[in-house]
Parts: sequence; C-alpha cells; structure tokens
Amino acid sequence: MTAFKKSHRGKRWARRVLPVVVATTAVVGASATPAYADAYEMSTDYCAWGRFESYGEWFHLMDRCPDGHSAVMKVDVAPLEPGDDWDFMLWNPRGSNEAISWNFSYPEGTRVCIQVGIGEYGAGTSWAYDAWDCTLA
Repeated sequence: MTAFKKSHRGKRWARRVLPVVVATTAVVGASATPAYADAYEMSTDYCAWGRFESYGEWFHLMDRCPDGHSAVMKVDVAPLEPGDDWDFMLWNPRGSNEAISWNFSYPEGTRVCIQVGIGEYGAGTSWAYDAWDCTLA
C-alpha cells in the first residue's frame, strides 16, 4: 500500500493551476528584477576613476596616480543644470589607489550625470575633466 494515490482529478487540477502559477511567477520575477546601468568616467590623463551605479545610487571615486593631486567628480542630477554648471562635487583626497564610495537616494528614472577629473583638494581647484556621462537612477 502506498501513501500517495494517483487520481485523474489531481492531473486535471495540475494542468489548470500549474500554467497560472508559472505565468504569475514569471511576471512577479520579471517585475522584481532591478534595473542596472552604470555611468563610467575617467579623467583625460587616467589619474582618476569614477563610477555611478544606478542600482543603489552609489558613487565611487578613486585616485589612480601618486602625483599629489586628488580625484574629483562633478555630479549633476535632474533637473540638469544649464551650461557647465553642476549640483555638487565629490572629492577623494586619500591618495593613490584609495577609493571612496557615497550612497545617495534618487527616485527611479532620475537622470544622473558625472564628470571625473583631478584637482587640489585643499584649494578646491580642479581640472582635466573628461566629457559628461549620464544614466538613469
């Protein structure tokens, strides 16, 4: 004697319910998958590296050269500033091969632009920026 008895009624139920469960799981799984896109930047002389991760709204900035300068990132968040203006700057004065990360929170779909360069942290001056790179948070 077995503990499980097969029946035709169970097969009919499985044929009706299983496709609905699979379809529902696929839709829920697809809608729960986070969007992921990055904006990458490097300064023109490659002594600074920066990245914006749209999933979690993380900014990363690293100085790549032991030249006494700091890595700097200009950030412009929608609504974008006109011309060469930006919203704020992030500085990494820690030295060569040291990274700093910052976590912000933006509504999904917000346009975020970054531009990475090098500069003098103490004086607040910066230069050697590459072109703006933008993505959506």
